[in-house]
Amino acid sequence: YLRFLCGSDLAQLRQEIEKASLFLDPAQKAITVAVLQEVGSRTAGRSVFELVDAIGERKAEAARSILADLLGQGHPPVLLVALLSRHFLQLLEAACLRKEGVNPSKIAEAMGIHPYAAKKAVKQLGAYRIEEIEKILSSLLALDHAIKQGKAAPRLLLEAGLSEICIQKPLAVRSKR
Repeated sequence: YLRFLCGSDLAQLRQEIEKASLFLDPAQKAITVAVLQEVGSRTAGRSVFELVDAIGERKAEAARSILADLLGQGHPPVLLVALLSRHFLQLLEAACLRKEGVNPSKIAEAMGIHPYAAKKAVKQLGAYRIEEIEKILSSLLALDHAIKQGKAAPRLLLEAGLSEICIQKPLAVRSKR
């Protein structure tokens, strides 16, 4: 989690660990992800992480707010689309592994990703079918092309694309007609 939050910035890693250790009660011995989330800085890396989570969990309002922050910080729209595409590719890979019968606890190893990221992916899979993930990836590819070809303002294209992903009803709420 810290590596994703701070990237390779060792000074920021040190600062986040120090803040967490000062926050802990003297009886506590471990710095957990929950502690890091409570005391962590709202860095650009964390915001991108939050955007991916909000979209993966279909939280449209949170996604719009985080997207506005990221664009305000100067993050290129094409980069955001690439990060979202990467996330949905990982979701697709995790979904295929689950379909093949791979135990959820072994998905991180099979995918070669951090266990925390795999745990989040497996959790988000409850809201998606493989066909939906494939459709989203196709939409993200079209969004990438539209932004690069200047078909409209990148912010508007991103907001429309993210809304389309988020407003679909999760599987748990769908009727079986």
